[in-house]
Amino acid sequence: MSWVWLRDRLTGVLVQLLATTVAIATLVPVYWIAATSIQPYGTFVTTKAQFVPLNPTFQPYREVIFATRFLLWMRNSFLVTFPAIILTVTLAAPAAYALSRGKFRGKEMLLGMILMIQFLPTLTTLMPLFLLFRELHLLNLGGLALLYIALSLPFSIWNLKLYFDTVPLEIEENACIDGASTLQILRHIVLPLAAPALFATCAFVFILCWSEYIVASIILLDSRYYTVAVAFGSVASIWLQLAIPWPQFAAMAVMTSIPFVIVFILGQRYIQAGLMRGALRG
Repeated sequence: MSWVWLRDRLTGVLVQLLATTVAIATLVPVYWIAATSIQPYGTFVTTKAQFVPLNPTFQPYREVIFATRFLLWMRNSFLVTFPAIILTVTLAAPAAYALSRGKFRGKEMLLGMILMIQFLPTLTTLMPLFLLFRELHLLNLGGLALLYIALSLPFSIWNLKLYFDTVPLEIEENACIDGASTLQILRHIVLPLAAPALFATCAFVFILCWSEYIVASIILLDSRYYTVAVAFGSVASIWLQLAIPWPQFAAMAVMTSIPFVIVFILGQRYIQAGLMRGALRG
């Protein structure tokens, strides 16, 4: 038995132990929230903590759905999220392609400005943005969607630009020789090849729009327009002043997280490919 083989073996075991520990530390809180969400409130407050729920019930979910405005909040989140995703990708893809293939004066400066905007803290611009949106009567879901588009564009342009850089230029040159226009090359060649990057960009915008709280809580002053994140914070602040119904609180958290799980399951492979290929190129 050589020392090199033993060292590699021990390294592999340690890596597996570390990965298992991280996975357990991540999954246990998730399981605990899910288990709490199907536990009766009376059982929850009168018994010791149980890893396996006693007398599981879906009553907390029914109370959240029918005793609150949860369905309205979910609808508002979808009304903000999906237009933001579509418009962000629609604007970012041509801009990223122009920055990837175009040769024009000031290109490097423009890329630097986009990167600088990406690192600009959002909190420093909230007050002027609020005043501007108030004057434009955009303190609603439409205004919030526009703001999310503006916040998402810098990263989206950079991510797609780095991915477009990896697309072989010869493919586009051959299409150009065959008479294809720049728009046709982008639509029929580059975008299909960049499907992983497009999905990764959509996932990024989705996560930003669905879970963002600070900007939404400032823009959405009317409770009728609350998104899930804003409503969750509002309900939590009220419940914290009373006897906290932990099962209902957990049920709301679980239902709010379901879209994240669906997006991750459907696009895990595309998200990893889109981010990793562009990152390696960059």
